[in-house]
Amino acid sequence: MKIAGLLGAGKASFVGYENTRKAAGAPLLQGGFDVIIRIAAFIAALLAVNGKSLLYSEFVNLSQRQNGFRINSRLLAVIAMALACVGAGRTDSAERDLRRVASFNGFGPPSVSGNYISLHSSFAEMVFEEKSRKMLYNGSTIWMNDSLARSGSRWFLSRQDAEETVAPLLRPREALKGYGSMVVMLDPGHGGRDNGARSRRNILEKKATLDITRRVASRLRASGVTVRLTRSGDTYISLAERCRQAARQKADLFVSIHLNSAADRSVSGIETFIMAAPGCTGTQTRRIDDNVYNGNMNGPANMLLGFYLHSGLVACTRAEDRGLKRSRFQVLRDVTCPAVLVECGFLSNNKEETRMLDPRYRDAVAEGISRGILSYLSRVRSANPQPAPEKRPN
Repeated sequence: MKIAGLLGAGKASFVGYENTRKAAGAPLLQGGFDVIIRIAAFIAALLAVNGKSLLYSEFVNLSQRQNGFRINSRLLAVIAMALACVGAGRTDSAERDLRRVASFNGFGPPSVSGNYISLHSSFAEMVFEEKSRKMLYNGSTIWMNDSLARSGSRWFLSRQDAEETVAPLLRPREALKGYGSMVVMLDPGHGGRDNGARSRRNILEKKATLDITRRVASRLRASGVTVRLTRSGDTYISLAERCRQAARQKADLFVSIHLNSAADRSVSGIETFIMAAPGCTGTQTRRIDDNVYNGNMNGPANMLLGFYLHSGLVACTRAEDRGLKRSRFQVLRDVTCPAVLVECGFLSNNKEETRMLDPRYRDAVAEGISRGILSYLSRVRSANPQPAPEKRPN
């Protein structure tokens, strides 16, 4: 992003920050510290666009107080963090160099064939395409936040993809430290007056997603997982209420289950969505959004949950892999825990419609989703081992 664009994005984020203060009923910044705090808040907002979303969220949290903006040690620490990061707003370009990524993570040197750059090791294979957002990780398709860039004989990841796409895949234990594995919230898409998509043979998305969700819940409960559903019957629930339910239930992850439809009936396959990074477009849109949402606070965990779920679903159904993609659907944007939205197939496609009529195929879909969730939970537990119980004296 050019300097002018970056400054504009930072300003836009800070305007959003002040709008958040207004919405919370807090007065605008005043007093002798006004200039200092505005500068520091602007820096935090600017860095939020560049991925320092924790700083930005700290300012938002601190400002949402009924008695206004207080000067305290926590605030001063945030200001110090913001000022200290001015010279380090972006991940060093060397850390985004594919050669450096390969060397640091035990890969051999990049292998180049035409526009494709591959990294190989004993445990993983990554394939990138120059000037493209598409990558393969162990055979699964992932759409990055930005295209792979080239400078001379070297290739560079964007900062967002170095930190929130590649690093979590290669070092999941680091990415999942501090996350929970107790409560899974499943969200069957649509319901009630909202039918969702409808196939030519009258399959309603709202009914199919509820059926699949029940099958997933049954498998997870059999594995000892606590499961909550946003709806258990044919009822309408707003998107905002689905997000609120996840918060009330203290969900550790959120999976929204849907079926797709397209005007082109030849289109088929499975696609999974996670939250797009601030300052980046979604996979299927050109609109850039510089705002930092709740869903952006769990970028690396979103990546891993999406990858395990998508890989499990494609493996169990053998459907076309349309990739792990980025979007800003409300249920991804507003939930406070790691979240994915999965599109389990196209009701508009004759072959996939026929499959979806078969309970055995819906079982395969549920098995894939369950496997993905259980893989994620297993890695969360590995990253957060419980201390051994103390031995009692005899």
